Amino acid sequence: MLVPSADAAQRFVRFVPKANVRVAPHTDMPAGKTLPPPQPRQLTQQSALKIAVIGAMSTIKGADVLEAVALAAAQNKAPVEFHLLGYGYRNLQTQPRARLTVHGAYTEDDLQQLLDWLQPDLVWFPAQWPETYSYTLSACLQAGLPIVAPNVGAFAERLQGRAWSWICPWNTSTSEWINFFELIRTQHFMTGQSPAIAQALGNTIPSNHAWSYLESYFSEPLPASHTAAITAQDLQPYVQQETGQINAKSTLLTGLVYLRSTPLLRGVASRIPLRWQTKIKNWLRS
Repeated sequence: MLVPSADAAQRFVRFVPKANVRVAPHTDMPAGKTLPPPQPRQLTQQSALKIAVIGAMSTIKGADVLEAVALAAAQNKAPVEFHLLGYGYRNLQTQPRARLTVHGAYTEDDLQQLLDWLQPDLVWFPAQWPETYSYTLSACLQAGLPIVAPNVGAFAERLQGRAWSWICPWNTSTSEWINFFELIRTQHFMTGQSPAIAQALGNTIPSNHAWSYLESYFSEPLPASHTAAITAQDLQPYVQQETGQINAKSTLLTGLVYLRSTPLLRGVASRIPLRWQTKIKNWLRS
């Protein structure tokens, strides 16, 4: 089994101790590539700390945490502002009630350009659930931005030894976040003095568990039981099963579309949230 971080490996082994888990980081960050060091701008007494949050924010990604902290920042007149490059799972409170601007969805190819345009002082990951890797973290590392991340998931190990990076408790309270951002603004971003180097929390990769797509993919022969060629006859039961499932889903989707168009059920259908209608339609089409 391949997993992209030591944290993910430890979580699998915790439940399946005998699992042959190998840590194989994704290939979006080429091995040996020198990343640009963070070079944050020095803030003045009048400058607000500009904090970017990236992605489609669900509850576990930290949407509610982001909104609560942005609301508190406005109420306390804290010298911080938040920018969401992405969107929330619901409409989040924004300016002027909350120190938050939501910029909307973006394509992956545009992210670096958006970061160059926004010029945030730092990027914050308010995740409430462990990330196995985080591609958006890769984008921030490649952009050379200061980063604040939680002490769960792959963040700590990926930021180990990096300057201008902070690992904070995932369950930090709203008031503690405000105090933290105000503190690092004063002590580091206004003085230009880098904080202590980020340290991982024990999630190291044992040498016998490390694995590389480039170096290990063809170097380990498959067990003899797996080397036999797979024939069309071997796949036939799965093809028939899949075809039956597709036909059943297609028939059900056609029936639902017809029922939705009838006067009796049209009003009922209009009361079902669009996102649920879309989820059902996409499942039936898959």
